[in-house]
Amino acid sequence: MQVFPLALLVLCLCLSTSWAQGGSGDQDIWTELQNLKYKLAELRKELSFTNSELQNFKDQVDRLETANAAMPKVAFSAGMSGTGDVGTLEPNTPLIYSRVITNVGKAYNSLTGVFTAPVRGVYYFRFTAMAGRPNQRAGVQLYKNRELIASNALFITEHHFRYLSNGFVLFLEERDVVYMLLPAENSLHEAGSSSNTFSGLLVHPL
Repeated sequence: MQVFPLALLVLCLCLSTSWAQGGSGDQDIWTELQNLKYKLAELRKELSFTNSELQNFKDQVDRLETANAAMPKVAFSAGMSGTGDVGTLEPNTPLIYSRVITNVGKAYNSLTGVFTAPVRGVYYFRFTAMAGRPNQRAGVQLYKNRELIASNALFITEHHFRYLSNGFVLFLEERDVVYMLLPAENSLHEAGSSSNTFSGLLVHPL
């Protein structure tokens, strides 16, 4: 902020005005100088306040950047690979989504289909399942450790692809696991384009 050049410019203008009017004596010049002195002091106060506000803002930004850098980054999205029906008569068959699309933080295991919480916090999970064979019963279950969180199902009567999906916000302790199961006598259809997906992310650590 150009404080001093501005003050000098104002001073010169005032002096020029006084001289242009033939001068009004030393008292007038002294009064003008005193006024400029007060104005300059006010400008200095305003500049000091502005600098203080800018420094406070910079400190807040630095704290937020530090906190963001320290926050764990966890997010994954995976789909089934291959094509055809996926189903079994065995109860509680784990669903494995081996086509990893995103796995920030490496908390999802594509060999087991299990997500393991790396930190205590609030997480969001979502799944999508597809079926399309006539007289096909399709269903999936979402589990947290040994606790059943959701069980969604549909029955196909015609040869049309149908989807079911759901999403949940879960509180997890560190090392809690979340995974999908296929109930007995249920099956899914994979068209080869990740029609069946499982995703999750850390919303906020606690």
